[in-house]
Order: sequence, then structure tokens, then C-alpha cells
Amino acid sequence: MVITSTPTTAAINSHNNIIANFKIHLSWARVIIAGLTILSAAIGIYLTIKAGWILLLIGILSFLVGYSYSGGHHPILKTPFGEPASGITMGYNITLLAIYINIYNLPTFDVDFWLKGLVVALPAILVISNVMLGNNICDVKEDIAIGKRTLVYHIGHKKSLTVLIACYALSYLFIVIAVAAHYLPLWALGSLLTIPLVYQRTRVFVTQPDKATTFFNVLIDLQLILVSEFFFIMLGIIWKLLIFK
Repeated sequence: MVITSTPTTAAINSHNNIIANFKIHLSWARVIIAGLTILSAAIGIYLTIKAGWILLLIGILSFLVGYSYSGGHHPILKTPFGEPASGITMGYNITLLAIYINIYNLPTFDVDFWLKGLVVALPAILVISNVMLGNNICDVKEDIAIGKRTLVYHIGHKKSLTVLIACYALSYLFIVIAVAAHYLPLWALGSLLTIPLVYQRTRVFVTQPDKATTFFNVLIDLQLILVSEFFFIMLGIIWKLLIFK
């Protein structure tokens, strides 16, 4: 491919440049970003005061990854590490924070705690990573034009689709593993009922990856897996409370 424009010019003219497409003033965009950052930081500080320094540590790491993802001269989103960065930050860190807030008064947080959290969080890590992967699959030509060298650029279109399918399969596998290890209630296996729906929608996207017409299937797949997992976990918790009441 011959690139006829500089990355800066191409980025401004990109179809995915929401600020330019919707004519949002940069000053207003900065105000929104700053406001959301201050709000989330304030909530994080409050929870840290209540729950302890581990929450602060995870929060700071998440903030750093969040900024590095799209900020600076060499943002992560322009590299092959965009998928794992988004998956780990939103899938693993948020899961850990949710677990920690509920058990912060326990005396120790050893390696076992972090590994258990990882196993439970892996379905979320994988499907969230797939959102970025699916997005990059659709935008690979434009990404190359604006200087982004994503995972899709490095491994190719066909292998990227294989990785996407594998991530969905592994997400279900780790739900089973978490249940077998007694990290999640048996009811969590109910999320496996979404396999036919996820398979159908994934097949539609893989057959014709397109941002406008098929990419929404990747977003629905994420909701099918994570919302159903949450729903059945809650049923399992309620069931346990009723049984041992």
C-alpha cells in the first residue's frame, strides 16, 4: 500500500475520528476528559481511604495504562499491545477491584488471591480484548494509512480472525475451569447456554468483517458472555443463601 499523506493529516481525515466527524471543539473535549478523570479519581481516593492501599495501587496502574493507551507520542493503541492492554485493564483490574472491595478486611492478599482473580477475570479479559481486535480487523487499511501497526497488521487478517474465535472459546473454557476450581458457583455454567448465540454472531462477523454492518455482533457477544455469567453467578449466590439460611 502506498501512503500518500502524512500520519497526522490522515488521522485528522480518518472516518474514525469522532471529534472531527461530529465537529467537537478540542477545548470542550479536554473539559470532558478532565472532568471524568477528576470524578473517577475522587471516587478512587474515597474508596482507598475506606478499603486500603491495594485499591490505590490497582487504580494508579489502570490510570497509567489508560493514559498510555491513547496519549503520548507512542500510544499503545498504535502497537500490537492494544488488545491485551484493554483486556487486562478493564477485564482483570476491574474484577480485582470488585473482589477486593468486598473482602478488603481479610488479613492477607497473597499470590493465590491474584491468581484466583486472574482465572475468574479471564473470560472478561478475552472478550474485552476481542472488541479491540474486531475493531482493528475492520479498520486495518485505514490504521495502516494513519501509522497504526496493530496486532492485525503484524499477524494478518486470517490469523486475526482465528485469534478472535479462539478467545471466545477460551472464555467459556475458563468459566468451566473457575467453576471446577470452586472459584465460581456451579450456576455460572448457565452462561454456556449462550454458546449457540455467540457462535452465530461470531460467524456473521468473521464471514464479512465490517464496522458499519457486522461489528456490532462483537459487542453483543461481549454482553452475552459477561452479562449471562454475572446473572448466573448472582443466581448461584442467591441459591446458596437460601439453602444455608
